[in-house]
Amino acid sequence: MNKKNVKNDRSALSIVRSAGDPRLPKAGTILTREHDGKTHRVEVLKDGSFLYARRRYTSLSSIALAITGKVWNGFAFFGLTLEEAAPAPKPKPVPTPPLAPASRPTLKKAILKKGTASKKKSA
Repeated sequence: MNKKNVKNDRSALSIVRSAGDPRLPKAGTILTREHDGKTHRVEVLKDGSFLYARRRYTSLSSIALAITGKVWNGFAFFGLTLEEAAPAPKPKPVPTPPLAPASRPTLKKAILKKGTASKKKSA
């Protein structure tokens, strides 16, 4: 892939980010997170990228990895959630029809009936 394609891919990514995820704060917002006794500040940039420790990052997850050394969901790490989103409604239980009485006799009943019928014939 040449450099021109990489640049186009990045601009497409910024368009998707700016129009996309409602968890992403407005450009200029400073996100703060305390970890291991140190306060970390991240600035949200206009193109949808982030500035942390004088370095540009394309995702909050990569910043969380740089801070903790472990893989994190970036939105979860910085506490960005959709507060307006209502919890999903619980599905309604599907009523089950009542069981019909057994139309076929059980094996035990069939044997008993057969035995009594044969005794009547012989008597």
